[in-house]
Amino acid sequence: MKPPKHFFIDLVILAGVVMTWRGIWHLADLYLFPNNEVLSSIISMVIGIILLYLPEEELKDLI
Repeated sequence: MKPPKHFFIDLVILAGVVMTWRGIWHLADLYLFPNNEVLSSIISMVIGIILLYLPEEELKDLI
């Protein structure tokens, strides 16, 4: 059984996404209220929700 044509490219893209996510996660831990985990988590969730809702109009075009 042969791997799909774009398997290795997809694997490289996946690794890039995971490494980017990991870097952002570590930077947030270091700089976003490092002495207050609860506040850091709440602010991170709020920022994440805002970022998810920013492209709402573009996402509606996909449906």
